[in-house]
Amino acid sequence: MFSLLGKKRKSRATKTTKKPRAKKDKQPRTIKTKVVGVTFENSDGTNRQSILARCRKGEQLVLKRSPESGYPHAIAVCKKSGKQLGYISDQLARDISNAISSGKKVTCKILDLTGGGLFGKKTRGCNIEIRIGSK
Repeated sequence: MFSLLGKKRKSRATKTTKKPRAKKDKQPRTIKTKVVGVTFENSDGTNRQSILARCRKGEQLVLKRSPESGYPHAIAVCKKSGKQLGYISDQLARDISNAISSGKKVTCKILDLTGGGLFGKKTRGCNIEIRIGSK
């Protein structure tokens, strides 16, 4: 090939080959978040703050779909005994609800319990880790 100046240029023709597609990563997706609604009472009258006072770091929790008016993807966070601590935030609830509906393995555990101290913030909170695995 010749350029505008009359000098010979190298051909830029290249051989294209398709790279094999990488398989989707089967590692579980991990989400760290806090439980919302921990200052409210449950519908059965139990106090969520009292329930949180009896929780322990590392404790396994259960996530249950709990659709309500205005919140079709609501996910309740409960102890294995069924006592509710609160909910997953609305921003995350849709993804987690879809994962549960599609049969993916979803686990949850307490990372940290906050507040409740004598001199600090008295309202208790709960930080959790959610893992979404494959089917």
